[in-house]
Amino acid sequence: MTLEQALIASLPLIVLTVPMLLLRQSGLRSIFAALSVSIIVALAAYRTPSDLLMYAVAKGIINALNIIYLLLGALLMFRIMESSGAMQEIAREIAGAVGKEGARFLVLGWGFSAFLESVAGFGTPIAVVTPMLVAQGCDPITAVSSSLIGHSWVVSYASFGTPTIVLQEIGNLQAWRLAYTTSVLLSISMVLCGLLMCHIRGGLKGIRENAVMVIFSSIGASIVFILSPLLYPYVAGVAAATTLILMLSLASKGGSGTDRLRLLRSVLPYVVLILASTLLRIDWLTGDVRRFTQIAISFPGTSNTGPSEIRIDLLAHPGTCMIIASFSAIILQRRSREDSYFMALRQTLGQSKGSILPLLLTFVMASIMQDSGMMATIALEASKAPAMLYIALTPLIGVIGCLSTGTNTGSNAIFGPLHENYALAARVDPYIILAAQNAGGAVGSAISPFKILLGCSAVNIKGKEGQVMSKTFAYCLILALMLSITAVLLYIL
Repeated sequence: MTLEQALIASLPLIVLTVPMLLLRQSGLRSIFAALSVSIIVALAAYRTPSDLLMYAVAKGIINALNIIYLLLGALLMFRIMESSGAMQEIAREIAGAVGKEGARFLVLGWGFSAFLESVAGFGTPIAVVTPMLVAQGCDPITAVSSSLIGHSWVVSYASFGTPTIVLQEIGNLQAWRLAYTTSVLLSISMVLCGLLMCHIRGGLKGIRENAVMVIFSSIGASIVFILSPLLYPYVAGVAAATTLILMLSLASKGGSGTDRLRLLRSVLPYVVLILASTLLRIDWLTGDVRRFTQIAISFPGTSNTGPSEIRIDLLAHPGTCMIIASFSAIILQRRSREDSYFMALRQTLGQSKGSILPLLLTFVMASIMQDSGMMATIALEASKAPAMLYIALTPLIGVIGCLSTGTNTGSNAIFGPLHENYALAARVDPYIILAAQNAGGAVGSAISPFKILLGCSAVNIKGKEGQVMSKTFAYCLILALMLSITAVLLYIL
């Protein structure tokens, strides 16, 4: 295997990333161009038969639809909660529980934004929390930068774990183990995000005034973050963010108090979600029904991949669980008008339509590169690098992928197969490498052009995107470098 062959195999990735990073070309245009190049390379350089190419396209589409179903369920639930007033109620009660101004800033920008990212994703914390921070007295650029950094530690669990699910399915890995390793890495990022938010708002003085509260709150939240994947991996983000909010409330006294009954009613749909996600996976309860709701699609093997099967459990699917929880929200929030739910559905479709096609094309491209042998070629050349160096660079690759595709999910879909192939070629634990990719893509979301544009629009500072990017970039780099150090330590130990 030569360096020239590896460069040819890398052409789709180069076409994807360079125009977006250097020429500011739109994501959809870059992804479409990269997909076209992947097809040309597969046919011309790898002599991939047309029928196997079509199988690869079909696999990519099916895997993408599986993820899209989850995203639509998460967005629908969030929009219903928002239209019923429950989400606003949660934010109001959280703010009322905290007395200190610095603590309110952290609760909203660090805790509540992470909660929103866990349940909705799609940049929702930026759109919702940034105006709240401005209302608390932050200048708009500080508010946008704080929101971007504040929730980046939990992005691997956006929309109930969508980016992590992508990696799990790419590598056919154990969900709990991948999520556990990811949480170990990101628990360090959680603490840093809190401290960096304090620095964004008040410099070194801000860190000195709030460091004890940040560290105290992080201890409890980190324990929950690391242990919750052992029970149910995809709620690790929600559990950790909720714990973080509670710990911050305990650390800061003097709030106006909360209406616990009202708050309980507002969060009940999330309790329903956790119960549905747990109960629908118990075989003796739902096993007979799930046999009729499972979809299994088989694909023949190629010279690069063996025979494969995509299995989707529709009844226990996270998307289904979120739809069930959405109906519970409709029942519980009786004060809302019926037409508000149809509005929530329209908002869900409107918000997601700009992301569905890029996501679909990204998965198809990744599938073609995997089945044609391109990823194997790149991985074999990369395997010549020492494992420690490769692991150290993996979070930075995740950052580049997120910067290029705009999402951690897209970054994982593109680079996940590469890391999986490297782990096989270099005989390295795939969980550490894929978790490092997952965590790198999470902190890389802080400089996602899409999120920066969304944040600037939310507080009416369009044209200031460059200032936000320059202010946020250094903090993102600190987070990525710390992830590299932590990943290497995990590898050594």
